[in-house]
Amino acid sequence: MDSQRNKVLIIDDEPVVIQAVNKHLRKDGYEIISANNGMEGLSLFKEENPVLIILDLRMPEMSGLEFLTKINLSPDSSYSVIVLTGHGGDEEMEKCFDFGVTAFLNKPFNAYELRGIVRNAISLKRTQYDLVNQIRAHEKLEIEIRKSKLSFHNIVQKSTDGILVIDQNNLVRFANPVAEILLGRSATELIDRPLGFQVVSGEPREIEIFSNGGKAGVAEMTITESEWEGTTAYLALLRDITSHKQMEKALQESALKLQKAMDGSVEAIALTTEMRDPYTAGHQQRVARLACEIGRVLGFTEDRIKGIHVASTLHDLGKISMPSEILTKPTRLTNIEYSLMKTHSQVGYNILKNVEFPWPIANIVYQHHERIDGSGYPSGLKGDSIMDEAKIICVADVVEAMASHRPYRPALGVDVALEELSINKSFLYDPDVVDACLKLFHEKDFTFE
Repeated sequence: MDSQRNKVLIIDDEPVVIQAVNKHLRKDGYEIISANNGMEGLSLFKEENPVLIILDLRMPEMSGLEFLTKINLSPDSSYSVIVLTGHGGDEEMEKCFDFGVTAFLNKPFNAYELRGIVRNAISLKRTQYDLVNQIRAHEKLEIEIRKSKLSFHNIVQKSTDGILVIDQNNLVRFANPVAEILLGRSATELIDRPLGFQVVSGEPREIEIFSNGGKAGVAEMTITESEWEGTTAYLALLRDITSHKQMEKALQESALKLQKAMDGSVEAIALTTEMRDPYTAGHQQRVARLACEIGRVLGFTEDRIKGIHVASTLHDLGKISMPSEILTKPTRLTNIEYSLMKTHSQVGYNILKNVEFPWPIANIVYQHHERIDGSGYPSGLKGDSIMDEAKIICVADVVEAMASHRPYRPALGVDVALEELSINKSFLYDPDVVDACLKLFHEKDFTFE
């Protein structure tokens, strides 16, 4: 994605709205292009390649929802969409999020909120776009490496191996020319002399050899029992695997670099979310730390725990679409505000569902507010219908949230949070996960510090 792109396309049938958005966004250096309906907007979208679309829903000729069906918005699209409307209902809002809309802003809007949501939407899209491309690059590299391995295997199979015959006294009785080259000694220097390696038939072993050019290399030596001149002997086959070892090392280094790149992208996305709510900064990282430790107590593999860490770090990603006034409100949310806040699980799922992580991250994020008695959201799942990883993040999220300060209340403390788990164990929270969490605090002295 070209970081220099700064075109914002506004599609709205109210000229006064276009003028207001134009006025506020030009302060941040955006180039504004506008259309009065979806049909005109679609034409400009194809011509101008904007980085962001600000879209009204109800317009003549083509509505905002019809426009969304035409542009095929997806996680690897190079643009984001913010819906700006004065008529949007819950059903329309849900459809917008299903189409992949980043944020929903009601008219009349607050200029500061508009500018903040625009900055966050563009930043999130660039990070998401980079993450998708990094994952695809990793997949492409894996394909190339598999092709290289197959090619290397074919070359090795068609090449001549080194062959040695060794008697029961560990003396070399025969060496072919390839064996001479690999061992760096002539047949005269090898025959009737000890090999220098322990002769044991069975599994292949690796030995140091002289590869082409006299440089040290590695050969795989396989020894099988045989006969030589009527007596028991051993047949040793030497295969130069120096290139294979170098390829393995290069693959490991490349995989490590890609893993670091993915981790960095995940952390960047999480930071983007938390920057909108300074009161919960660090929340996702603390939840991730506790969730991973719970997974270890439950005996999860380290690979599965890595998936828990990524999902925990991104579990509140959907809050990027929430108005900042709701995130930082110093009093409890109204029913309408709470209903809007509850959509963050669905929004997080929509953002992540097409990103091919090694773990089911999108589904874990989607389920992290479900409760085992079916009272959670967004789908009211029960018991075993909820993924174990989501159950773990649910418990860790509750403990961290209750133990920490929030705009609408002071910190309740860890003891109160653990009491909540104990009271609702087997009702709201999985009993095994609760027991593992309590063990961490009571027996292993876990802290968030």
